[in-house]
Amino acid sequence: MDSLQVFIRHPDEIPLELSSFDSYDETRSESRQLGLICNSPHRFENGSSIRIAFPFIDKSESSDLIGVVNSCRKINSDYELAIAFPNQDSAMRMRMLEQRARIYLYQQKMAQLYDRHLSEQDAALEWIDRYAANFPTDDV
Repeated sequence: MDSLQVFIRHPDEIPLELSSFDSYDETRSESRQLGLICNSPHRFENGSSIRIAFPFIDKSESSDLIGVVNSCRKINSDYELAIAFPNQDSAMRMRMLEQRARIYLYQQKMAQLYDRHLSEQDAALEWIDRYAANFPTDDV
């Protein structure tokens, strides 16, 4: 893994749909980009292109991303994938989708632990106020 790259760990509580993608020819334009670390029950080859879908997001939105497997290592019965994104736009889209995942978890936590049933917008505003400043960016 590139030592200048920062990886955001996807929460295991929110499943991703990962599938092989034929090929992605775009070259990386920046060496300091955000990447994604997630678990998968399936092994993917280093350097292979991968499609990442975020099923917790409304399917009417285009939330799929294409990345490249930077590393894949066996951990217990799963594989830990480090996924790089070939350009700044893809990396920033991934960051926004990961923030939405955290907001979704925050909304669920508030309902379960505190019986606070927040709208998606209210949960987003609270999460942003409390946690957004510490969420990784590509400004390494």
